[in-house]
Amino acid sequence: MGKSWRRNLLPRLFLLLLGLLLTYSQGLQRMDRFVYDAISSRVTRPPSESIVILAIDELSLSQYGQWPWPRRVHADLIDKLSIGGAGVIGFDIIFAEPDRRNGQDDILLAEAVSRSGRVIMPVFAEWNRAGKGLNLTEPIESVRQGTAGLGHVDFELDSDGIMRRTFLRGGLGSPNWDAFALSMLRFGSPESVQRLPGKRNKNLAGAASGNWVRDYEVLLPFAGKPGHFRQLSYAEFMAPEFDPRAVRGKYVLVGTTASGLSDALPTPVSGESVPMSGVEINANLLDTLENRLAIVPMSIVGTMLLAALLISIPLFTFTLFSERFLLVIVGGSLFVTLCITVFLLVKMQVWFPPVAVLVTVALSYPVWMWDRLESLLRKLFKERERAFVTLHSIGDGVITTNIDCLIEYLNPAAEKLTGYRNAEAIGLRVNEIFPVLTENEGEKPCTIVRECIDKSEIIHMQEEAVFYDRSGNEHIVQVTAGPLMDDAGNSLGAVFGISDVTEKKQALKRLTYQATHDHLTALPNRSLLFDRLHLAITRAHRAGKSVAILFLDLDNFKKVNDQLGHSGGDVLLKMVGKRLKEACRSGDTVARLGGDEFVILLEELTDLRVTATVANKFIHLLEPPFHVAGNEFFITGSIGISVYPKDGTGVDELVKHADIAMYEAKKSGRNNYLFFSDEMNDLIQKKLRLEADLRSALSGSDLQLYYQPQVRIRDNKIIGVEALLRWIQADRQVISPASFIPVAEESGLILPLSEWVMQTACIQAKLWQDELEDPLCIAVNISPRHFRDEHFSSQLSGIIEQAGLNPQNLDLEITESLIMQDVERSVDIMRKFKSLGGTISIDDFGTGYSSLSYLKKFPLDKLKIDKSFVDEIDSNPKDEGLAKTIITMGHGLGLTVVAEGVETRRQLEKLRELGCDIIQGYYYSSPLPADEMTQLLRKSQYISEPVRKGEECPI
Repeated sequence: MGKSWRRNLLPRLFLLLLGLLLTYSQGLQRMDRFVYDAISSRVTRPPSESIVILAIDELSLSQYGQWPWPRRVHADLIDKLSIGGAGVIGFDIIFAEPDRRNGQDDILLAEAVSRSGRVIMPVFAEWNRAGKGLNLTEPIESVRQGTAGLGHVDFELDSDGIMRRTFLRGGLGSPNWDAFALSMLRFGSPESVQRLPGKRNKNLAGAASGNWVRDYEVLLPFAGKPGHFRQLSYAEFMAPEFDPRAVRGKYVLVGTTASGLSDALPTPVSGESVPMSGVEINANLLDTLENRLAIVPMSIVGTMLLAALLISIPLFTFTLFSERFLLVIVGGSLFVTLCITVFLLVKMQVWFPPVAVLVTVALSYPVWMWDRLESLLRKLFKERERAFVTLHSIGDGVITTNIDCLIEYLNPAAEKLTGYRNAEAIGLRVNEIFPVLTENEGEKPCTIVRECIDKSEIIHMQEEAVFYDRSGNEHIVQVTAGPLMDDAGNSLGAVFGISDVTEKKQALKRLTYQATHDHLTALPNRSLLFDRLHLAITRAHRAGKSVAILFLDLDNFKKVNDQLGHSGGDVLLKMVGKRLKEACRSGDTVARLGGDEFVILLEELTDLRVTATVANKFIHLLEPPFHVAGNEFFITGSIGISVYPKDGTGVDELVKHADIAMYEAKKSGRNNYLFFSDEMNDLIQKKLRLEADLRSALSGSDLQLYYQPQVRIRDNKIIGVEALLRWIQADRQVISPASFIPVAEESGLILPLSEWVMQTACIQAKLWQDELEDPLCIAVNISPRHFRDEHFSSQLSGIIEQAGLNPQNLDLEITESLIMQDVERSVDIMRKFKSLGGTISIDDFGTGYSSLSYLKKFPLDKLKIDKSFVDEIDSNPKDEGLAKTIITMGHGLGLTVVAEGVETRRQLEKLRELGCDIIQGYYYSSPLPADEMTQLLRKSQYISEPVRKGEECPI
């Protein structure tokens, strides 16, 4: 009963698991695609009356000449389509670069696009010229500004080269672009795209910024074969006699269909190997989305559940019927599966891959005919076992001996291993041709033969043996011996199984080396260094000596990578490693931890002055130039030193303290060395505590914004405020920004901190915007790291929109040094913000680059004179002259000039005399909390006397 039950259940479970495995792994995907193509190619629909393709075909080429045509031709087309009343114009042509032959054509095209107001154009990603990443290709700026929208033209080719699916959203780093057809539909009929169909991408959060990311995957049900949609020739439409009203209210797609120009792709409906042009694929997608016919791949969970159901029904039905009905059940199950697949695809727009179910159900018939196949399976099992033994014997050397250890047979593998042919070896003692050596010299082959015969069992040599073949080549082998017995159980001899593990041992040795050495410099890596340091500490403890760790980091190594690339930087790292290794004693260790960090381990020290001498030696060792790729480089290094047992007794502790000392050496000027001290550790612990407190402050209420008025000199009117961050702890202790801002920059907290400042300032500015009659501009300082963040522009726009703030009431203060780090990107970000209506000030002017050649390129509104030029403006002629020059220059560039740090009446009058526009400082008011600032503004926006003085001026 038990065996019968197991015999019936196990095949069911096996088939069910097989079907689910095939379904999950998509191992039959090619056949599934064949089924999909067979169904979808037979399900057609009439072409949409609302879609027209304007084709750049052979007739158009013969009339307008060689492609590309002058852009004025496309401008005329857009104008005529607009006159005809086209609903949406999808221009499936990219104008990525200006027309260098006739720039006027670009202007005409941009004007036509702008006049129309209903033109959708494509974007796509392509490899940059360096081949190291993707760039987004868009229409030129003048054309793009006039478009009604942009959409990507990314279509996915399956592994068999056929286009079946696409993605409704895509983009670099995040899927922020609609598909081209979706963008047309969103403009022409926004109510049709309230909710997008498709399979969502679950890996959006981990997407790299330089990768093309897709979302909303759908399968495209083509309406018919190529040429299915209504097409008008470009030339035919542009003929004077053609009435443009033929396209009134329609979706018009303009694209190439001529041979050699069209980006045609094979599709399931491409009969007779005729590919479909890209413009017609977009027409199919537009028709699909307009009629809500997009096919969505069934989720993996749904697919697995449906597959399990379809497989289980016939499996559990077999036992209810006799054998002659099994084929009927199998055939019916196959038919039902196909019917369900067709129904889901055609009626429900859901694709279920059926082949795994079909194959599993088809296989169920022979499996359930087990009784007829059982005798055959037994024979196959015996043959399998025989083949199994034979194959394993062939893989290793096999030597057969008699009970006297005389050789009777060598298989080919043993012949190759020993160097003896079978005919030569027969009759020789096994020790003669197979002289293995082990640590236990008494364990010879003949000894093993006698042992396995005496015990009548297989004997394994307890350790790997070294064996020299006939030519003297060394082999490492594993040996097994088993007795040969006759039918009566008498011993006939023994058989040796010999496994040559030489290559495995060599590979293991190489792997061990790779696991303990840096692959670039061949120096010990972190793992080996820590092992050696642990042993060195143990030996030093016993001998009462010291151990020193020298942590060396190359200064400004990033510049080398920027100039030579990482390959050139790798060459330089190898040269540095070689110099360090050659300069060390044989008992010392030079290791590379990674990047440009090296560690030197000095052992058995009795005089610590030697450590300083060695460190100084390494500093000078790097002075001679390094010659890489024909260039000469001068590299310096900073070294931190920790000593056992003074600075720690553990491996991690010593390395950490040396690392701390190295960073302090960098801070003190680089190209030097410092010994670790307790003060360094205290400073690090203080920074860590400050970082932890700052994290708590971010989630609590300790952070506040204070606001300092900005007063227009000519009429003493408060026309703006600057938002200043204050950290007031629960015990009312004020933490200076000079203390916590650098910690925030190092720890990465500056990003959430800057975001909080921006959100809080915008919310407060919105309150003042609603309450005050005259607009009040709020100035916010931007952190360099926040400004360089790739999401800064979108985040800023979101904060402004969420607060409901008029961007004209927001001023971004940016330092000279910040924008000079990446001029092009800085200008782009500033222009985007300016386009919203905001203003931009350059802060602390005169303390950075102060380059006029760059300053005139930046879209600035205000220039802020640094406090250092104001402090002695009333008593130092040089400061007065510098301030006058800055004010004159600012006015010459059309900028409003703001002086900050004004604390006395004499400073105010001197700035008024020099023509300064706005002042800010403690003369009028210290920074005030939001409620006090609101009370001041409610009284009057005009201020003639100081409001609040006597408080120490915070940073």
